[in-house]
Amino acid sequence: MSYHGYTKEDRQKIAEEINNKTLTLKEAAAKYDISPLTARDYLYQYRKENNIKSTSPLKGFFKETGERISDYENMSKAELINELIKAKVNEARAKKGYQVKGDGPNKEYSSLNNKNSK
Repeated sequence: MSYHGYTKEDRQKIAEEINNKTLTLKEAAAKYDISPLTARDYLYQYRKENNIKSTSPLKGFFKETGERISDYENMSKAELINELIKAKVNEARAKKGYQVKGDGPNKEYSSLNNKNSK
């Protein structure tokens, strides 16, 4: 059975190019006229069938946030829980449209958008 007009062999070839870093997901999507998510699915299936582990899980997350995974690896369970709570609170604040800088009596609330709240 072929998906998007590509046979299983074609999909494996596309995935192999992505896995070998010859093409990125976006480049493969443009070259083969598929979505980046489809290219990613081809890659996941290829890795599963060939028992290949991903070389960089969470790479995109840490690249975007500027954090290093080693910062978290050295934390205790309690410290990790505190970091998770802070992240959840900041996420909830962002959904409501504001962020907090500082702590204690020096807290400063700032709006994430320029709209008047009234």
